[in-house]
Amino acid sequence: MYSPTQKTITIICLFLTSTLTHGFATSSCNNINVPDSLPATNLLFEALDTFHAHKLAADLAEFEESNQGNWMNYLPSAGIGYAPVYNASENSFTAKPRPSVSWSINQIFTAKKRKEALLAKKRSISENSLLQNQYNKRKLNRLLINYQRLKEDLKERKRLFTIEEELFEYYEKSYQNLDLLPSQFLLKKRDFLHKKYEIRIAETKIKNAEAEILETACFHTHGFSNHRFETIE
Repeated sequence: MYSPTQKTITIICLFLTSTLTHGFATSSCNNINVPDSLPATNLLFEALDTFHAHKLAADLAEFEESNQGNWMNYLPSAGIGYAPVYNASENSFTAKPRPSVSWSINQIFTAKKRKEALLAKKRSISENSLLQNQYNKRKLNRLLINYQRLKEDLKERKRLFTIEEELFEYYEKSYQNLDLLPSQFLLKKRDFLHKKYEIRIAETKIKNAEAEILETACFHTHGFSNHRFETIE
């Protein structure tokens, strides 16, 4: 049984806890919803392919533009040369400037070597783009698997939390009926709020996972985020 002093303390604690924690004990876990804002998996991978295709085209555009004037490498060199001219009146040769054109076979080898280096560079860029795309796809697949696990974990936490809510309501009624000491009730409330906080942490992890998935898939690039999409269930 409670003593008069214990009853007074209990009534004061009941007023304070009901005022400070209003809404925590009566709120339902079903009202804590994490919106699944991810698009369908095929759209995520499609966005990633599109991003790498655009990036590859931009990287190769520099070499396509520099290839336009390659025909000039095969032109002969024009200049001014001095050729001996026989002067019959003086019976001698004199050097006079005349236009000259020179051409070397080394120009062909130089142009061919430059072309081969350019093709090798373009091939290297294309292969690196393919490898990077494959790497990002593997990463995206791992993130999606982890995302599903986080969703399953949150679902299970919510299912268990409904039981915790019922228990806490029982403890709260017992406390209001003065069948539970303040210290006992505060321990129960601490455990209840801690489990509620764990659900919020799980929600935050899911939101962070969604942001990382969209970033890895480059979904906000090239207008993909403006498209309508089906969400992952």
